[in-house]
Amino acid sequence: MAVALQRPEDRSERDIRLIRSMMLGVLSFRRYSTQMQHMLARVVYYRRFGRGRVIVRRGHWGDSFYFVFSGVIAITQDEDGSSALLDPEPILLHKGASFGEVALLKGLRRNATVICMEETELLVVDREEFFQNKLDQELQKELQYRFQFFRSLDLFSSWCDQTLETLADHCKTEECHHSQVLVTDTHESRNIIFVTKGRCEVLRLVDLSQCPSFHKWIRQHRPLLGRSLLDYTGEKGVAMGSWRRSQRHPQS
Repeated sequence: MAVALQRPEDRSERDIRLIRSMMLGVLSFRRYSTQMQHMLARVVYYRRFGRGRVIVRRGHWGDSFYFVFSGVIAITQDEDGSSALLDPEPILLHKGASFGEVALLKGLRRNATVICMEETELLVVDREEFFQNKLDQELQKELQYRFQFFRSLDLFSSWCDQTLETLADHCKTEECHHSQVLVTDTHESRNIIFVTKGRCEVLRLVDLSQCPSFHKWIRQHRPLLGRSLLDYTGEKGVAMGSWRRSQRHPQS
């Protein structure tokens, strides 16, 4: 990472290609065109922070935006970020994410605090290089994509453009992998997730311990179900058992 500690004006074309090659492991960086990646690699610089370090504070002016090269960060609404260390389900961003671009792009104060949950490596772009290299134009396309997605949903058909634009500014686009758990318990989640592409499966835990028809069905089909069900529920499984019902949710 030593090459990313050099000042932009001191970097050779070879240095820029090397930085770009390293950053291709960052998902949010790969979304940009080759030309934009080259421009970012010219100006981005490396920072490393320990657990508990606040990167940006709510209410401060946005002067930089960040790529997460490694580690985990949390987004909170308190100024010092301490709630993230106590919250059972904080909003987390991992390697490949980026943040801080909206406040920088629109000249706004930060709407959240970002704190490191473990040792974290960041690649940073500051305001001066951001606008000098016209990086704002590419980020504006991302905001427009979010806005158009929300505008296409019937749920927001009655919302005015200004309110919808605020929603687009305050949300975050993330790419999730196959079999990745998005939410462990929706009853405890404080976030709303919109599926823009792909499919997800919702598993519901249903308690059938007091359901007579379930008990009857188990007794009738015990020979066919075999030991696998009995091993799962135990000898008291008929009285204590619960089944999972799944639903597939396509893209909105």
